Amino acid sequence: RQNMTLFCTACWLENLSILRCFLVSSGKFTQEKIEAYRMALCSSPNMSNIPFEDYEIGMSNPFVYNNTSKKCEYLSGRRNRMIERNVKYGVFFTGFDCVLACTPNDSSYLCGDGPHMPYNDTCDTQPSEAYFFNMTLQNCQKYNACITSDNFPKSTNMYKGLWDCRSACIRFDEYNIKSFKQDCAPKCSGLPPVPCEEGPYGSTRYFYNETSRQCEEYKLCYAVLKYADQQAEQEPWPIGASPGNYYLTKEFCEYSCM
Repeated sequence: RQNMTLFCTACWLENLSILRCFLVSSGKFTQEKIEAYRMALCSSPNMSNIPFEDYEIGMSNPFVYNNTSKKCEYLSGRRNRMIERNVKYGVFFTGFDCVLACTPNDSSYLCGDGPHMPYNDTCDTQPSEAYFFNMTLQNCQKYNACITSDNFPKSTNMYKGLWDCRSACIRFDEYNIKSFKQDCAPKCSGLPPVPCEEGPYGSTRYFYNETSRQCEEYKLCYAVLKYADQQAEQEPWPIGASPGNYYLTKEFCEYSCM
C-alpha cells in the first residue's frame, strides 16, 4: 500500500507539473503579474530616499535598467563613494542581478558577446584601453578599442577598467545565460545558491521553501572586489550553477511560486 501511495503521489506531482507548465506557457499562471512587477521595479530606479534598513552598501558602480535601450547599464563615475542601493528600488549591485530582474530573455549583451569595437587599421582614433569578459576563459581581458573611452557604450561587453568588467560580469557563464531565458515553469524547488553562514555579511535574497510553502529570506554570499589592487576574492557562486530558486525580492518569489 505504501508503494502504491508513493506511486500515486508521484503521478499527482507529475500531472501538477504538467498543468503548471501549461498554465505558465498559456499566460494564465502568474506571468502577467511577474512582468508587471518586473517593469514597475526596473523602469523607475531610485537611488535616493531609501530607508536605512534597506541599504545594501558596497563600493561599485550600480546597474540600472534603461527604458530607452531596454537594457541594463552601469553608471560609471559612481565608484568614488559608498553607494546605498537595494534591488527593491531597481538599483543592482551586479550586472548579473540587473539582467536577471529586468531582461532575462536578453541576457548576453553585458558579458556574453565578444569585445566591442576592437582596434584595427581602419580606425580614425588612437586605440583606447578597454576590458571585456571572455566567457570561455571566465575572466576579464584587456584589449585596444576603436573608440575613445568617453564614448564607451554602457550596455555592451566593453568596460573602462578591470573593476567595471568584474562587477558587471561576476557569476555569468554560458550555462546560466541560457537558463535565464524563461522556461515553462518557475524554479521553486531545491536549495538556494551559495547561502552564507550566519553573520553580518551577504545580500538579502529569497527562495521558495517547499516544506513551509513560503518564500523565505536568506543571505547570499558574494565575492568582495578589492579596490586597491582590483583583484577579486574567490567567487562562491560555482561556474555552471543555475539561478534557479534564487529571487532578488520576496515579490518575485511569491509571484513565481505561490
